[in-house]
Order: sequence, then structure tokens, then C-alpha cells
Amino acid sequence: MSLQTLAPPGRATSPPRPAGVHLSGVTHRVFTERAKPVFGMRPELARLMVETFGAAADQEDFLARTGNGFIEMTEALLADAGTPLPPLDAVVLAYHSPDLYHSEVAGCYLAGRLPGNPEPCSVAGPGPGAAFTALRLLDGLCRLGEASSAALLVFDQNAVLWDSGHPATHRPDAAVLLQAGATGDVAVTELEEVRLGGTGPHTATLALADVLYRHPGVRVLAGAGLAKRLDGTPYASRVEAVPDLWCTGVWAGLARLWPLAEPVLLADFEPASGTFCSCLLVPGREH
Repeated sequence: MSLQTLAPPGRATSPPRPAGVHLSGVTHRVFTERAKPVFGMRPELARLMVETFGAAADQEDFLARTGNGFIEMTEALLADAGTPLPPLDAVVLAYHSPDLYHSEVAGCYLAGRLPGNPEPCSVAGPGPGAAFTALRLLDGLCRLGEASSAALLVFDQNAVLWDSGHPATHRPDAAVLLQAGATGDVAVTELEEVRLGGTGPHTATLALADVLYRHPGVRVLAGAGLAKRLDGTPYASRVEAVPDLWCTGVWAGLARLWPLAEPVLLADFEPASGTFCSCLLVPGREH
């Protein structure tokens, strides 16, 4: 016979819901030099890959390219962070363009390199949406009690997958390290990814207006994808400029403000999927 018990009056029958993801540190760097070969393999295999991409006409250009690998960019960020990371439960990599073509996989490398032997995970998404999707993933892990401490790495890798004349190849590479977990200096709240209907010029503006209606007067950092759509609107003067970097722009702006002394709204827009991404950062909320 099973024994059933009743919770005393006024006491919850289940433990309180764990807090979502928090941030305890932000480190950002722009890499103006590219020293590592894009193709770290035998030349004949590299040529076959380039032909498979349908870029045989640009073969020599592709083979001569150099870039910054995810591993090298992460090592630079860890050096810039100053203090060692605590033992981690998870490490998440978020990016739009993939890593350089080398045999060593960044996620596997970092699982052994970082303290705690964290579980690695990668989020490949469109533009700035990748970082916001990764944060939602970490938020869920924190709420489920699966990750009390984690690292999120976001990369702008511009040396691969582009034709030689594409403007993206002339952009610098960049990366950001977000130290995250179930507790920390800043709570990440209201994580939203809104797929907007239509392609009108003011749809992203209206999405931002909806958030600002709930948080009048909040400080706003808008990524390049969103800022371009605010030109000529009343909201153009409300947002602060951040570096014109595709995936890491708003996080570069956040690094400049860190440590936060007031709530800050981060927002961006990914035009290919028509997705508005945002989150509200609130300092001083440990739980």
C-alpha cells in the first residue's frame, strides 16, 4: 500500500521553479588580422571541396584564404577575460558562418579545454538570431537544473562561404564570450524571437515599439540589422549605436557597458527569416 502525504496548508507541493539564465561576464574582441589557412587539409582534398561548392572558377582565391578559427578566437577571449572560468556544465557555440575547415572540432576541443569538462553544443542560425537562440537554450537548461554554470561563445567568421567579391569577406572577424549560469550579476529576461509577417519597412519598428511599451525609458542597444530599419522613425534616436558586426554587434555594445548599472534591452533583426530578437537584461537579480 502506498503512503500518501499532504503538504501543510500554505506550503507549495513542489519546489519553486529554478531561475533562468544569468550573465556574470562579457568579453568581446575584434580580429583585424587573419593568419590561419581556411583549408587545413591536403591541397587535393581542398580543391575537391571548392569544386563541390560550385566555386571552381574562384578555386585559387579560396585556397589562398586565411581566417581566424573558433579555437584561436576562444583562446584570445579567455586571455582577455583575465580570471579563469569556474567549472562549467555546458559550452554553447553560436554562429552564422561555420568554422575554418580543419580536422579539430572546436566544441570537442573546448569540452576538454575548459574546466569541468562541459557538454558542448552548437547553434548554427541566421545572423544575429544565433546568439539569441543559444541564450534561450541555456535559459531552458538553467530552469531544468541541467546547467548551473555555462559559457556561450558567439562568432563572426567572415573568411568562408563567400564569393571573393562579397562585402562580407572584407569585414573583420569577431567573437564574444558570455559567462552564464543559473545565478549571476545580471538576469536575462523576456527572451523573444518573433517571426514577423510581411516585409514592410516598419514591421521591425513595430516589434521594438511593443517591447518599449512594456519598458518605457529603458536603455536600448540595437544591432545593425535592426538599426537600419529604424532610420527615419521616431525610434532611431532611442537606440545606441553598436559596432557593425553581424552576429556579435549587440554583445560588443554590451561589453562596453559592462558591468551594468541599469536595465538594458538588446534587440536585433534578421532580414532573411524576418525575425525580431530581443532580451531584457536586469542587473542585481541573483535568483
